Amino acid sequence: MSGPSQQASVVLPRLLRELLQDGRTVRLELTGHSMTPFIRSGDEVTIAPCPRGRPRPGDVVAYAAGVDRLVVHRIVGRAAGRLVARGDVAPSTDPPLRPDDVLGLVTRVERRGRSVRIGLGFERRALAWLSRLGLLRGLARLSAFSGRLGGHPPTPARF
Repeated sequence: MSGPSQQASVVLPRLLRELLQDGRTVRLELTGHSMTPFIRSGDEVTIAPCPRGRPRPGDVVAYAAGVDRLVVHRIVGRAAGRLVARGDVAPSTDPPLRPDDVLGLVTRVERRGRSVRIGLGFERRALAWLSRLGLLRGLARLSAFSGRLGGHPPTPARF
């Protein structure tokens, strides 16, 4: 998932880091589909400073990719002192992160003014495991096909 418009994106990671280091929380509307169906394009997320001992596998975090891009993905593990992050439906994991690369922790997701808890509660560890194995991607496709999680059915093939 990405942050707001491209024009604001150059300043956003630096500003977000400063606000979070001051102990503030930040609300942003996200675009992108890498965290579908738990976080959808247009959802608003609340990002808070990371408490001590966090992030842990299952946590959804915001981090800067380069100087101009904000990424919101789930921590799916650790390897050689680095964090392994991945979008729930992304085809692969992100490049390894240092714990200092993480700007903040996603603590709330809102969709059309209503709180969405799935993906951030007790189930987050199981989701991290499924995501790391690439299984959430298949489940998201299945749910989109069945419409159970609010996904869109696939466009019929034309012959």
